[in-house]
Amino acid sequence: MSANTNFFTSQQPAAVFKLKVLEDYLTPWAMKVASKAPREVAYVDGYAGAGQYDDAHKGSPLYAVDIARKLAAQNRIMHIHLVERDRAHAETLRHAVAAQGQGAGPVYLHHGAVEEQIDAILNDIGTRPALFFLDPFGTALPYDVVASKLLLRPARSTEVLLNFSLSTVWRIGGIVRKGASASSGETVTLLRGDRFLGGPWWREVFAEARRQADVSGDSSSAATAASYVAREYMQRMTGETAHNVISVPIRRTPSEGPIFTLMLFYQHFAAPMLFADAAARAHRKWRQVNSENYYQGLLNDTQGSLFDLQETFDQQVVAEQTDVRNRAIAAIQTRLSSHLGQGQAVRICDDVPHWLGEHLGTAGASEVRQAIKNLQKAGIAQGYTKDMVDGRAVILPARRGR
Repeated sequence: MSANTNFFTSQQPAAVFKLKVLEDYLTPWAMKVASKAPREVAYVDGYAGAGQYDDAHKGSPLYAVDIARKLAAQNRIMHIHLVERDRAHAETLRHAVAAQGQGAGPVYLHHGAVEEQIDAILNDIGTRPALFFLDPFGTALPYDVVASKLLLRPARSTEVLLNFSLSTVWRIGGIVRKGASASSGETVTLLRGDRFLGGPWWREVFAEARRQADVSGDSSSAATAASYVAREYMQRMTGETAHNVISVPIRRTPSEGPIFTLMLFYQHFAAPMLFADAAARAHRKWRQVNSENYYQGLLNDTQGSLFDLQETFDQQVVAEQTDVRNRAIAAIQTRLSSHLGQGQAVRICDDVPHWLGEHLGTAGASEVRQAIKNLQKAGIAQGYTKDMVDGRAVILPARRGR
């Protein structure tokens, strides 16, 4: 959760998406890695915030507490470390955890910046598998904390879920064009960007990507350039560590471009499909919330029948969700068919972004299963081994007649 003071007034659709991904990824991740002795894992929230929003919606710390409580009921322990720099938010967080943390196991609160607290936290975690959730406000997160301290951690299992702010990059990227005419304050902002992104390399990447976008008539050239910087950031991070990465975009509304990129840095082969499946469920909830917001606006502006609007709303939501699902199934089916039709088996986890394509973020295991069922009916696939979210599932081509 971001440390911005104004962030906690109410939960926005973009927050709904990221928190649903966190909830639906952290749960199976912790269950899997804590399934063997000593049955302990660690979860670190580097920007925990106040714990909940002013409208009483839970923030990331309380989702983690709920998950830890479920794990404890199955004799698994999740050590939770919550870091918050703002003193007022840290105090509110302390009260929230005290009120809602019963039965969750050990929860440690750290007041300060994550870069100041991380060494002590890592020392306490030791060799336990750990998932780090990092949702910084702007450029608050130093690159080296992720690259040198977390992803190079000598432990059995380390994953980092990072909410990367594209909107921050395109805002500070606007200063790049000023060159030597940038003010002293703007120069400091650029240096903070360098600290966040791992050096000044991003300035040239942003400037060139924006120049090309402008030439092509792209009206969102700054946003396009920011996405290039995000891709290069991921490439550099994976190039410096033994981790892979998978990411999904986060938007405010279906009609707007991405404002965040949610990145998962991982090593285990099962992670990509688990993440994609969590993102697909998050997308469905996010679309539901956006639709509710839209129709709430209509209710506020119209004198029409509440019942009629509710009925229209329900029908529209179902139609939208069905359309998104059907388009994803058709695209996945086409990709799989070209390989299976040549007698080649497919293991989805080897390249989840390829098999899901542009539907990564909206499609998960359910859509893949349905695509396989359709291919079975068409005589192109036999079926698949193991559960689709297990990561080891292999889709088998249909047997050919002898």
